Amino acid sequence: KEEEEEGTSDPFVTLTLGKHKHKSTVKPKTLTPVWGEEFTMPAADPKGVLKLVMEDSDFGLTNDFMGMCSVALKKGRAPKPVKMTFKLRRKDGQNAGKKRGEIDIVLHWRYNPELDEGKSKATKKKKGLFG
Repeated sequence: KEEEEEGTSDPFVTLTLGKHKHKSTVKPKTLTPVWGEEFTMPAADPKGVLKLVMEDSDFGLTNDFMGMCSVALKKGRAPKPVKMTFKLRRKDGQNAGKKRGEIDIVLHWRYNPELDEGKSKATKKKKGLFG
C-alpha cells in the first residue's frame, strides 16, 4: 500500500535475508500494488532479519527509493502463516518525514530437513507471501 500525493508509481520490492535476495515483479502505474507472490529462502539464523525495500522502477534510469522495513524472523514463528503490516520507513530506519505507505506480508516458517547439514541448530525455511 503506497501513499503518494498524486501520480502513480511502478513499485517492486526486494527481499533480502542474509546472503539470499529475491525481487518481486513490477506493478505498473499503481499506488496500491498487490503482488500475491511467494518466495522461499533458507534461514539458518533463527535471529535473522528479513529486509524489504520498495522502489519505484524507472525503466532505464535509477530506481527511486520509496521505503523499507525490517522483520525479525522470530515474529513469523508459528504453525500457520502469520500476516503482518509494517510502515515503510526511510533508509536510516526512522519513521519521520513524509508518509511512505505500508506493506502487508505473510511469514511462514517451515522446517526443511534437507537444509539441515548436520548443524547443531535446526535450519528453517522462511516463506513470504504478499497480499
